[in-house]
Amino acid sequence: MLDKRTVHGLKERIQEAREEIDRLQETINELEEEEKRLSDELARVRNYVVYYGSLVSDMKKHMQGRGNINIFDFL
Repeated sequence: MLDKRTVHGLKERIQEAREEIDRLQETINELEEEEKRLSDELARVRNYVVYYGSLVSDMKKHMQGRGNINIFDFL
């Protein structure tokens, strides 16, 4: 049979392990939230890249079709 001191020590270790599990779960939740935020940010940046890439492409086509560039045409 186990004595009371050993049982008490085991209970303390179990409680410490539960607290550690809770801390780890909290950290996991925070990391998952950060991952979602970063994923949303990445999607936003990708949309900007596509938009500005398209804009630059359109500007290049427009500039190539103009021939000689007269600075006064811009004013």
